[in-house]
Amino acid sequence: MRTDLRTLGYERRAVDAIFRACPVEFWEGYSRPMFCVADFLEWRERSTYRGDRVRPVEEGIR
Repeated sequence: MRTDLRTLGYERRAVDAIFRACPVEFWEGYSRPMFCVADFLEWRERSTYRGDRVRPVEEGIR
C-alpha cells in the first residue's frame, strides 16, 4: 500500500499522513497494514482546497 502511494507521487510524509487519517486494517496472517480505497478517496476529497476554506474541517468542529 505504501509503495502504491509512492507510485502515485506521494512522498513519505504524505504517505504517513494518509495512514494516520484513514482507518487502518490489520489482517491475521498478512504482515502489511491496509486501508480501504474509499476511505482514502473520502479523506482526499475533504482535504482538497477549493478556495472555500483554509484547512479541512474536522467532524463536529465548526
